Order: sequence, then structure tokens, then C-alpha cells
Amino acid sequence: GHPLLEAPDVTLTDTLDFPWILPVEQTALRQELGALFAERGLALPADRVECTSILTMRALLLQTDMVALLPELVLRADEHLAALPVELPSVGRTVGTTEAAHRTRTPALQALLHHLDHEAALLRETLCGPPEG
Repeated sequence: GHPLLEAPDVTLTDTLDFPWILPVEQTALRQELGALFAERGLALPADRVECTSILTMRALLLQTDMVALLPELVLRADEHLAALPVELPSVGRTVGTTEAAHRTRTPALQALLHHLDHEAALLRETLCGPPEG
């Protein structure tokens, strides 16, 4: 029910009329968004909440007209959320992990990371087509 879903030709600038949920400053996604806004001559939204919890973001999005950047897979799996038709080509699709600096990777962690790499390759192939070469 977001008003921008009914608007024609929605741009990033149009979204600034609404409050935003932004990732916290320490994240790569926040840096990418900051660069995108700067590249387009826009300031980051002044009316914003900074959050990385998907559950909190979902609750805010369902109860308000806020705007947020969410992973495509989250949107696909949630029938109550919808993507605004705003292209953000310079925002990457990087997913990262955080590890303790002085800990050795356990076999379970190594297996998890290997599985994530495999699933990421499958997703890339689904979204972008098979690798060239």
C-alpha cells in the first residue's frame, strides 16, 4: 500500500519524500548507498532510522510508508512487501561474514562458508546467467 507503488516513473529523488531505513554506517551497503546518493547529487535522507535487523525493518515497512533497501530474496519470500520500481545499478549484491580475528576456522564454519559460496554461485547463475568462458 505504499503511495509510490502507484506513482509513474518513480526515481530515487521521489523516495526522499518518505522516511528511510538505512543500514548502519559500518556496513558496506551503507557506503554504497552513500556513494549512490552523492553520485546523484542527493543528501542521505534526513528522516531516517538506522537498522540492520530484517525483522525490525519488516515491521517498520508494514506499519509505515518508510523506504528501505532489502535483499531481493527477502522481497520474493514476503507477500506483504513490494519493490519500488527504482533502479539502483551501482548498489552491489555483496554478502559478507564476520569472524573473530584470532580464531581458527572450525570444520563446521569451513563447511558453512563453502556451502554459502556454492549457493551464491547458483544465485549468480540464476540472476545473471552462466559464467562466460
